[in-house]
Amino acid sequence: MEVPTFSPFTTLGVGNGFRACLDKVNVSVYEAYNPMTLEQACNLYWLLWGISGEASATDGVETIEINEVNIDNDKIGGPSDYEPKDRLCNGTVVTARDTDTNGGLTLSADIQLYAKRGAVRMYDGVTTDEANFIGYGIAQRLALVNATVEDGGDVGYSEIQLYSYADGDAGAFIEVGNVTISGIPFVASIECREDATLGTIDFTTVTATATVGSSTATARIDSLDLYSVA
Repeated sequence: MEVPTFSPFTTLGVGNGFRACLDKVNVSVYEAYNPMTLEQACNLYWLLWGISGEASATDGVETIEINEVNIDNDKIGGPSDYEPKDRLCNGTVVTARDTDTNGGLTLSADIQLYAKRGAVRMYDGVTTDEANFIGYGIAQRLALVNATVEDGGDVGYSEIQLYSYADGDAGAFIEVGNVTISGIPFVASIECREDATLGTIDFTTVTATATVGSSTATARIDSLDLYSVA
């Protein structure tokens, strides 16, 4: 998709690229963590514009699919103009969602993008020792992509969330692993279940696929898009 440009601007801060000092997090207690550089964290905060991938559900006859969402084309009433200069005081989530119900069959697809996620300093151990500092990360999830098929009493569910640190949950069919999206390191938390069994998870392509009967739910994240400088 065509990414817009923005005009450079200056704002007050504390000299670290953000408006305040960053919280410190001991990420060694998490199952997976993947630090980024300060430049990458700043770019996500100020310049994040859109996400591309796939949230699709099909029963072999009917199919719904969403492939992107950005802060200019939010389908459910989000901001129509949310340029980098506005992010000092505002935060937003933009969503593209679709559903289709036919008799006992329900298909749904959803992509969510969280603009202006706060950053943190990540430590591999206690945060009082600067020798443990390993880089920067996002404080909460940056994006969510999911798809669901409900065919009678059977449910297939695929979901991908992007973090900088996260835990898995085998009982809930959630696995975590390090991924790189558009050159930026993340931890992908992927839930994929075919009723009471684990679906197909691929961290290399950041994809999850769940199948029940002839119905399939697929979630995938391909890329993030950032504003470019005018």
